[in-house]
Amino acid sequence: MLDSVEAETGNGSRITLQRPTVVPGRCIGCGLCEYKCPVSGEAAIRVQA
Repeated sequence: MLDSVEAETGNGSRITLQRPTVVPGRCIGCGLCEYKCPVSGEAAIRVQA
Protein backbone atom coordinates (compact mmCIF):
# COMPACT_ATOMS: atom_id res chain seq x y z
CA MET A 1 0.00 0.00 0.00
CA LEU A 2 1.29 3.50 -0.82
CA ASP A 3 0.46 6.79 0.90
CA SER A 4 0.98 10.15 -0.80
CA VAL A 5 3.12 12.57 1.23
CA GLU A 6 4.44 16.03 0.46
CA ALA A 7 8.13 16.80 0.83
CA GLU A 8 10.33 19.82 0.28
CA THR A 9 13.27 19.57 -2.11
CA GLY A 10 16.67 21.15 -1.55
CA ASN A 11 15.67 24.24 -3.53
CA GLY A 12 12.46 24.79 -1.52
CA SER A 13 9.88 23.47 -3.99
CA ARG A 14 7.22 20.99 -2.84
CA ILE A 15 6.79 17.54 -4.40
CA THR A 16 4.44 14.61 -3.76
CA LEU A 17 6.03 11.23 -3.02
CA GLN A 18 4.56 7.75 -2.71
CA ARG A 19 5.59 6.19 0.63
CA PRO A 20 5.13 2.48 1.36
CA THR A 21 2.84 1.70 4.27
CA VAL A 22 2.58 -1.56 6.18
CA VAL A 23 -0.86 -2.83 7.17
CA PRO A 24 0.00 -4.47 10.53
CA GLY A 25 -2.95 -6.87 10.47
CA ARG A 26 -1.82 -8.32 7.14
CA CYS A 27 1.99 -8.27 7.61
CA ILE A 28 3.58 -11.63 8.47
CA GLY A 29 7.15 -10.27 8.56
CA CYS A 30 8.34 -12.27 5.52
CA GLY A 31 10.48 -9.41 4.15
CA LEU A 32 9.25 -9.79 0.56
CA CYS A 33 8.45 -6.07 0.35
CA GLU A 34 12.03 -5.25 1.35
CA TYR A 35 13.61 -7.61 -1.17
CA LYS A 36 11.31 -6.59 -4.05
CA CYS A 37 11.44 -2.83 -3.39
CA PRO A 38 11.96 -1.00 -6.72
CA VAL A 39 13.97 1.83 -5.12
CA SER A 40 17.62 1.69 -6.20
CA GLY A 41 20.18 1.33 -3.42
CA GLU A 42 18.80 0.82 0.08
CA ALA A 43 15.17 -0.38 0.17
CA ALA A 44 12.51 2.19 1.07
CA ILE A 45 11.03 -0.28 3.55
CA ARG A 46 12.90 -2.55 5.97
CA VAL A 47 11.64 -5.47 8.05
CA GLN A 48 13.03 -5.57 11.60
CA ALA A 49 12.66 -8.54 13.89
